[in-house]
Amino acid sequence: MRIERAGFTALKGTRHESRTEVELTADGPVGDRVFCLVDPARDRVLRTVENPSLVRARTCWREGVLSVDLPASTVEGEPAPTGEVRKADYWGRPAAVEVVEGLANPAPPREG
Repeated sequence: MRIERAGFTALKGTRHESRTEVELTADGPVGDRVFCLVDPARDRVLRTVENPSLVRARTCWREGVLSVDLPASTVEGEPAPTGEVRKADYWGRPAAVEVVEGLANPAPPREG
């Protein structure tokens, strides 16, 4: 098999980042879709097809820090597990997702 391009994102639904190397495990590519956004009113993982503005965000998760670049600012922090696990609908199947905190404060807008 030959793979010419692979796209990854730490936060499901956001813009993919190209990589030249991939580490695969039984659970899939390491670092891909580690985090997701959940609509708490519907207990459902947000879908890009219903929230197309998600693809305007870029994510980077390195050395424990998650950065989400938005059109107007950057949100950055160290996701910390809270111990709370919620069941969320993930394209029609139940998924256990752990709630994290640590991304509430936006970083100053980037210049240039």
